[in-house]
Amino acid sequence: MTPKQMEIAGVAFFWFLSGSMVISALWIMLPHLTKNTDSCTTKVCMVVSVAFVYAQSIMNWYLCSRKTPSKALSTTEGDDHVGWTYCALCMLQAPPRSYHCRICNLCVLKREHHCYFTASCIGFFNQRYFIILVFYLSLGCGYFMSLVLQYYISTGAPWSAFVLPIASYQYLSNMLPTGTFLLLVQFNIVAMIGSVCMAYFAWQMVVVYRGQTSYEATRGITRYRADPTANFTSVFGAWWLLNFLFPTSFAQEGDGSHWKTAKNIKGN
Repeated sequence: MTPKQMEIAGVAFFWFLSGSMVISALWIMLPHLTKNTDSCTTKVCMVVSVAFVYAQSIMNWYLCSRKTPSKALSTTEGDDHVGWTYCALCMLQAPPRSYHCRICNLCVLKREHHCYFTASCIGFFNQRYFIILVFYLSLGCGYFMSLVLQYYISTGAPWSAFVLPIASYQYLSNMLPTGTFLLLVQFNIVAMIGSVCMAYFAWQMVVVYRGQTSYEATRGITRYRADPTANFTSVFGAWWLLNFLFPTSFAQEGDGSHWKTAKNIKGN
């Protein structure tokens, strides 16, 4: 597959998985789990929680895919271009911590990696949205799995059915209905995706705390480290915790082109 085809497949998979999770939760599991509940508050809270997590995922996916991580680079060197390097592919001067993405065909400010599920590079201006996206995807996957578990406990289905090969055998032997089997397949896929998202979120928080990118962390580059508060502010803005509730653009520290080194920071 070409990179463009992989992007199309990744975006389609994101929308299919997230949409199918919401449909299964709202139209299959929640009605079944709340059918004997008289409390309207409980029903509303469960529906709102699903809607909130889904909305956060969609909004941060959109911002992550639309918020460009790059800026126009300079064609000449100057006093404020110390440490910049020439990119032969862009034929422009690129600032420190920027790297050329052959898929996007441009130099990305503080490039983290290329994400096929958002069809964009993750860099200085959209890393916050990527981190919050994988956070809510992890949360959504965990919540979905808990609903599936509650659903199966209430139906008295055997626990062995959660093992996909066993579920496949039971389905082919007409021991499981089609809808139940598809829900079990979905459960296993969501479990894998949720685990990957949790790992991504944990790793991203580690590199943000350290003031690094994944490239710098794997190569032991520490020259841009600052104190943890400054590192988080650089990515999320001054009110960085609010980003996890409201997907808005709080002003970041810096412009993504000029960076203080650890030596400069210690000297201040």
